[in-house]
Amino acid sequence: MIISTGSLAGYGLHHAFSLVRDAGFHMVNLDIDPANHDTLDAGYTTRIAEECGVCIESVTAPERGMSVELFERIESCVEALGVKHITYFPPTRFEKDIEWFTLRLPETAKKKRKTPLRAVANVEPKTVFFVIPEYRDATLQAIKKTTGATVLDVSRVDPESGIDLLKSSSLLWKTVKQVYLSDRSGAKTGIFPGAGEAPLESLLIKMRDAGYAGQFVLRVSPSELSAGKSDEAVIARLQEARAFWERYFQQTKETTGDQ
Repeated sequence: MIISTGSLAGYGLHHAFSLVRDAGFHMVNLDIDPANHDTLDAGYTTRIAEECGVCIESVTAPERGMSVELFERIESCVEALGVKHITYFPPTRFEKDIEWFTLRLPETAKKKRKTPLRAVANVEPKTVFFVIPEYRDATLQAIKKTTGATVLDVSRVDPESGIDLLKSSSLLWKTVKQVYLSDRSGAKTGIFPGAGEAPLESLLIKMRDAGYAGQFVLRVSPSELSAGKSDEAVIARLQEARAFWERYFQQTKETTGDQ
């Protein structure tokens, strides 16, 4: 399992990486935050990761405020880091600069193939004023076509939309390269795995039995990991998350750290 730095937001990267290491993990997913300049400094993040003994396996782009300029900065950072995977989110219909998504992203993915793999995450089918869809065209069928690779974000699947978690995984199945593992309860998202209402146990067993070979990224709200409390408390929560995942996904087979 990979730990997202977004789950440890509020800590500096050195502290966050150290917590990941001390909890027995060795891979992190770097959540890019334009307001935190360190996350776009490939040289710095690489050095800190090496000092802490962890590997930056993948990157997640910001969910809002993207632009062609920021896209290019992120792409440069990702190439310098040498990560295997980067995830983008579809822009909302109210964002003016969407060329980065409609043109640059698919062109870059096609040109550079799998160096790194570029994927698009599902988003929640929300509406504005109860009528206007928040996203232009971000259906599961549509995001599969952008780069041919997707990320299944558990918290973004709203069962009241008519497409529940298990159906979403089936619709995206062959394109899913990572799963953002968390839980949700009603409108509350980013909950600790197993503490919400999503059928996570069924999802993990289904993916395990179907031979899913992609990765799992723990991406929850920092409060769910006891962030701000003692390091021991955070480490214990990280280990609890792994135990939950292993209980259902690794029940009948041994997998490697690449998961």
